[in-house]
Amino acid sequence: MQARLAARDPAVWTVAYLRWAALVDSVCALAAGALAFELRFDDPHYRPLVYLIFTLLLPVLWMASVALAGGYDARFIGVGSDEFRRILTAGVNLTAAVAICSYAVKFEFARGYVLLSLPLMTALDLVFRHRLRKRLHKMRAHGACMRRVVALGHAPAVADLIAELRRDPYHGLDVVGACLAGGTMLHEIAGVPVYGGLGSVTSAVSNLDADTVAVLACPELNGVRLRELAWDLERTDTDMCVAPALMDVAGPRTTIRPVAGLPLLHVDHPELAGGRQTLKSVFDKLVAMTLLLLLSPLFVVIPVAIKLSDRGPVFFRQVRVGKNGHTFRVWKFRTMVVDAEQRKAELTELNEAPGRCSRCAGTRG
Repeated sequence: MQARLAARDPAVWTVAYLRWAALVDSVCALAAGALAFELRFDDPHYRPLVYLIFTLLLPVLWMASVALAGGYDARFIGVGSDEFRRILTAGVNLTAAVAICSYAVKFEFARGYVLLSLPLMTALDLVFRHRLRKRLHKMRAHGACMRRVVALGHAPAVADLIAELRRDPYHGLDVVGACLAGGTMLHEIAGVPVYGGLGSVTSAVSNLDADTVAVLACPELNGVRLRELAWDLERTDTDMCVAPALMDVAGPRTTIRPVAGLPLLHVDHPELAGGRQTLKSVFDKLVAMTLLLLLSPLFVVIPVAIKLSDRGPVFFRQVRVGKNGHTFRVWKFRTMVVDAEQRKAELTELNEAPGRCSRCAGTRG
């Protein structure tokens, strides 16, 4: 199995990984069921057969529930939280199914057994799935279990993608070739060979034995050309992923909604409201209070050090502009000379270039 995981062909190591995941799921289910059976029915003279049968069937039921929740989808191997979220969904679904079926057939399931087996099974599976993922990350750090990618886009965007994937190999994407837009004459970019322009994608995939094409934000690729490219890649069983021209936006804020046949990417505002805002406010205050307690010894030492340095005031006060233009007064430990604000104009005259004076950039307190 180790050799199959280390294989170059994604079809081989993907199947091997999913088999390992199924084995982990079944072992966790059997272990949780057996432990719940032993703890709930610890009397050696009372071993109900129905619970023993259910314990033996639990691995099959759990694997079926995980499969229905999408826990064996190859798209979520190695990165993201979708794999773990689907395990949690499978746990909730199986618990609900057991409760509904027991009510329908009027069978009183022992609550202690159910409350021990199903949550413990889900928790164990999450832990061991995480360990399985870390094992995959270690193998990817050594170049195994990688997808061979042809990057398509403008040279700067392709170079950034190559640098990002090399820095974080756990994503499992190895850029082996590039097709650049804009009529570039480059033959290599960031150590990766360039195989022509936008019309050379299928030949590059064939020559490099690639299995994935990463399409970066590119005005030259409109909807029609992108659809034609998808049809060409479908004939060679090559995956295609499209990166929008939107960076550094949290995943939960983005949703894809089909509008007029177009997969539009909607970005929600990052504002909280209602219970979520209250929860965040309470969390922020608790963290702030904890940090204040931990840093309180420093708050005793710093004023003494400031006083001993130049006998000046310990604190610096200034009016700042906050959210929606509201002003507030800020207090901080003084880190500059006492008359730093008055000397700002003098230092500005010494600035050698237009803009903010580099010497007075830190004189505000």
